[in-house]
Amino acid sequence: MGTIPPILKRVNTKVEGILLSKHPYGERNLIVKLLLRSGKLITVMFYGGRGGGEKKKASVLELGTMLKVELSRSKTTSDFQSAKEWQPIWMANKVRDNHLAFYALCFIVQVAAKVAVEEDLHDESQSFDQHSHGIFRAVSNALVHLESSVAANEFIPRGEVALYLGKLLVELGVFPDLKSCIVCGHALSDFKLMSLSSQHGGFTCSNCAPVDLLPADLWQLMNEVALKKSPEIKPSDSLERIALERLWQYFCFQCHLDPKDFKTLSMIP
Repeated sequence: MGTIPPILKRVNTKVEGILLSKHPYGERNLIVKLLLRSGKLITVMFYGGRGGGEKKKASVLELGTMLKVELSRSKTTSDFQSAKEWQPIWMANKVRDNHLAFYALCFIVQVAAKVAVEEDLHDESQSFDQHSHGIFRAVSNALVHLESSVAANEFIPRGEVALYLGKLLVELGVFPDLKSCIVCGHALSDFKLMSLSSQHGGFTCSNCAPVDLLPADLWQLMNEVALKKSPEIKPSDSLERIALERLWQYFCFQCHLDPKDFKTLSMIP
């Protein structure tokens, strides 16, 4: 008797996801990272994804675009998917007319690509795993909020980035305590100056951190992040650059990231 061939598990061939990164492969192809609705990543080869050809077809594969993709069937051992058909569901059109907004978009997708883990489309139990769904929610809401703010001429670069980082901290379960000083326990609402400490894991009052103090703007924005949905939040232009940097340091410390790997943040004034 011959050997019985292994039974291949069924793979989900129809997916929706946000384009986080793309790299050219050959003259017309793209290797793309997609953030699925599960909050996890897959790598997909888009043959002809760069557009062009005899019909001069334009590419819709832009950063931040939400795509509906039908994948070619692959073997269980394959970590690499191929796109059979694809179409955009949502695109950040206004953002691409504003260079600062585009830098913010690039930062949003770059961070997402670092914190999300790889999806196993062959895992039959994946539909029951809700752990990473919040990452997709934070990223998609951030992109929609960014597009809407540009369209309404209400785009505030530092505010958009801070809002995104705050929402992502919520979804990752490492959001700082907003009620009391992480060192002495005194109510933070009693202070006009405070600091966000990466090492202590939260905000400290001016008594416990007499240096590197910040106005309460960041703390107030984080309160809105904790209590409101993204569309209800309008970041203030009073948020200082140093406050954004302090939030970013806190984020990197909590998520074990190296700030030097993210060049796009330096382009946000």
